Amino acid sequence: MRPPVPYRTTAAGGHLRKGQAEADVPRRMHPQFRVLEATVSTLPWPWPRRGRLPGEVPYGCTEQLVSQAVPALVLRKRPGFGYAPLAAEASLTRAVTVLQARQNAEGAFGFWAANSHVSPLQTVYAAHFLTEARESGFPLPGGLLPRALGFLSSLGSGEPDSPADARVRAYALYVLGAQRHGGVRPA
Repeated sequence: MRPPVPYRTTAAGGHLRKGQAEADVPRRMHPQFRVLEATVSTLPWPWPRRGRLPGEVPYGCTEQLVSQAVPALVLRKRPGFGYAPLAAEASLTRAVTVLQARQNAEGAFGFWAANSHVSPLQTVYAAHFLTEARESGFPLPGGLLPRALGFLSSLGSGEPDSPADARVRAYALYVLGAQRHGGVRPA
């Protein structure tokens, strides 16, 4: 059973002056469930220095699975951040394995299983992740990405029903277009 409110991570940054610093906790938390940590780093982004990323996701739906794997994909080849390469590879392998199990016959990804309960946005997000994984040299099972891209092609055709639908279709077309131009890169 899920808690009545989602898990949240609050991060604060600043400069350490005179060897001391205070950080206020901006909300009330139950001591049994809270995790309070402090990290000091010379890097502007200190979390990877601990060897893991903040915000492990507790439920494991497809969107959360991909969201947890994206930082591992980005940081696995950046040793200066101190992210454990074996942990990154394990996270990517787990994500790709689960995505493979959740892909339905149309190429979309189910929330929890390979069925018709899908979100087009979630599928585009997963396909974007798989595209980036392939471009970074991570091996993908045969057919996984091509089937996902086939679903994205079907999303990109036709007229959108709403502004939200138009945004999902535009994202799908962006990922598809990047396939033809050597990968997805930030604008």
